[in-house]
Amino acid sequence: MPGPSENGKWIHLFTDYPAAYDRSLWDFPFRFHLSSRHGYAMNDYRVTVSKDYLVFASGHFITYGEGTCEPLHGHNYRAGVTLWGDLDGHALVYDFVTLKREMVAILAPLDHRVLLPTDNPHLSIATDDGEIEVRTGSARYLFPEQDVTVLQISNTTAELIATWIVDRLLERLDVRGVGGIHQIEVEVEESFGQSAFCRRRLDL
Repeated sequence: MPGPSENGKWIHLFTDYPAAYDRSLWDFPFRFHLSSRHGYAMNDYRVTVSKDYLVFASGHFITYGEGTCEPLHGHNYRAGVTLWGDLDGHALVYDFVTLKREMVAILAPLDHRVLLPTDNPHLSIATDDGEIEVRTGSARYLFPEQDVTVLQISNTTAELIATWIVDRLLERLDVRGVGGIHQIEVEVEESFGQSAFCRRRLDL
């Protein structure tokens, strides 16, 4: 019976690892685990944080098609994050308390703000005397500068807001010198049952 690859080569579980006959070590339907007493393991580890306080209330509008702009509106967004990685010396992928604090800090600039993208070709954005003016087609918006967060994305879709959060989290992980993280996924929920996800592989 063919099994998982080891050092780039396929192994035969029943021949190379007799413990494979122990059906209790199988996690049906996909994964085979040999316990540590057999000297071989294939465990994937991940941690997820999705708390009721990882929320931000923001106004936005997106463009679509040939420059059509939807009306200004808002959402009570919710965010969640999952990290895949190796266990560290304390048997942690990443500390839950620290991860929650990082997410709270990342989301803070988005809360009770109008979100505007810097790289949208259908929007003209100008700042003058404490105000931000946005023009798109025949529409014109004027916002107090302190009520706006400008994001380096092309559209304030849930998908790209999730991408922005991934970028900010990676910056914070790099500062902390965290290693062993293989993959990050961020969920941004616009409303109940309506979410977008950004997943990034870090080991490619």
